[in-house]
Amino acid sequence: MQRGAAELLHWLHDLIGAGLAQAEQRPAGFWENQAARLVDDQLPGLAAALRELPDLRQQGPDWPARQLARLGELYLLAAAFGRLNELPGALRADVLQLVGVSVKKEDVLGRQPAVADSWQVLGQVTSEEERLLARRSWLWGQRTGRYALVLEYAFGGQAFGTALVPGGQYRGELAFYPGARALRAVVGPAWTFEGLHDDILDPGLTPAALLDAYATALGQLPWLREWPATLAGVVPRPGPDGTVQLCHPGSGQQLPLHPASELGWELLAVSGGYPITVFGEWDGRALLPITYTGAAAPPTPAAAL
Repeated sequence: MQRGAAELLHWLHDLIGAGLAQAEQRPAGFWENQAARLVDDQLPGLAAALRELPDLRQQGPDWPARQLARLGELYLLAAAFGRLNELPGALRADVLQLVGVSVKKEDVLGRQPAVADSWQVLGQVTSEEERLLARRSWLWGQRTGRYALVLEYAFGGQAFGTALVPGGQYRGELAFYPGARALRAVVGPAWTFEGLHDDILDPGLTPAALLDAYATALGQLPWLREWPATLAGVVPRPGPDGTVQLCHPGSGQQLPLHPASELGWELLAVSGGYPITVFGEWDGRALLPITYTGAAAPPTPAAAL
C-alpha cells in the first residue's frame, strides 16, 4: 500500500508537470489504468477519487479549477498516508478509511463509546451503481445537538439493514467511527421508534454561521466532502442565471443550490416568498437540499384582527 501511494505521488507530479491542458486530451484509459493499479495495491479509496476526475468536465465551465482542487486533495491524501505514523490518532483513522481500509460495524460498536439520544432522521439520499444501492441517512440528536450519518448498502434489491424513516424520531445509541470530524455512525442494538415529526427539530443556522462551521471542519479534515447543514429563516429566490439561491433576509447573505438539485422550483413554490427551513449537504460551493419545512401562513393584517 505504501509503495502504491508513493507511485501515485510520482504520477501526479508528472501529470501536473505536463499541465492540465494535456490531461484534458488524455483518453479514459489514462485515468482507468492508474486507478486499476491502485486497486491492485489495496488502495480502493484512492482509486475511487481518481476515477471521479474525468467526470468533472461535465460540471460546468469551472471544471479546471475543480479538477486542480481534487488533484490537490488526492496528492495530500497520498502524502499523508506515506507519513501515517506522524499523524494524530483521529486523523490517522480518517486517512486509513479514505484510502480504503474498511472498519467493520462490529468493531465500531465494540470499541467506540455509545452516544444515547433521541435522534430525528432529517433526510435521506439514495444512489444506485449497477445493482448496488447506497443510502445516506442524516440524523440529528435533540439533546446532544449532534449530526450523524448512517451509511448503508443493499445489493440486488435487498432491504437496508436499519429501518429508518425520513422524519422519524428514534431513541437509542449510536457509535461513531473514529475520526477528526466524526460523522458516520452505526446504530446500536437498542433502537426504538418514537413517532414522526413534520418539522425539522434542529433550530438551524444562518448562512454566515454555516460557512464558519464548515471552515472549521475543513481545517480539521481537508478531504471533507459533504457537511450537514440546516439553514433557518431563508427565502428561496431565482438567481440571474436561472438557478435558485437561498437568501437570508436579516443579513442579506445568500447561498446557491447545487445544480444537480431537483428541488429548486419546489422550494420557491412552498416558500411563496416567506422564510423556510432547509436541511441539506454543503460541499463548499453549493447546498444540495434534502428536506425542508414549509413557510408559515402569511401574517394576518392588523386591520383584520
